[in-house]
Amino acid sequence: MTTEFPSPRVDENIGRQVRRDQAQTTIRSVVPALCSNLVVAGITTLILWRQVPTALLLSWLCVLVLVTAGRYLIVRHVRDAAFEDRPEDALRRISVGAFFAGMTWAALPIICDLVLARQSGMLLFVFSGLAAGAVAIGPSHSSTSLAF
Repeated sequence: MTTEFPSPRVDENIGRQVRRDQAQTTIRSVVPALCSNLVVAGITTLILWRQVPTALLLSWLCVLVLVTAGRYLIVRHVRDAAFEDRPEDALRRISVGAFFAGMTWAALPIICDLVLARQSGMLLFVFSGLAAGAVAIGPSHSSTSLAF
């Protein structure tokens, strides 16, 4: 004998409001995250300045700054647009930006490993902090944290 349980019905208005609240909270938390991301990138660049070829390091930093600027433009766009009708679209765009930022940070150990393996402890420390920050800043939308 099998018992079938009815699927729970969620009021569409409540679901839509939850998504709007997620989008608003995520949008508010992204700009401080972008600022801290740039500060950490600057500190990391200073630490690695004499150990990694300048051209490689500055190239990585330029890409990170461009990705961060792109993320800021995305946030401005979804904040200024009427995303209340499409909060999923706003969250998706912010998550895509987080993904590209994470990929840019992920390139740094590859660059450093080509040149220098002794900074792996410092890089592990930086990446652990970045991952913890992504989780702490983005709890309203887990996909954004996971994308990073």
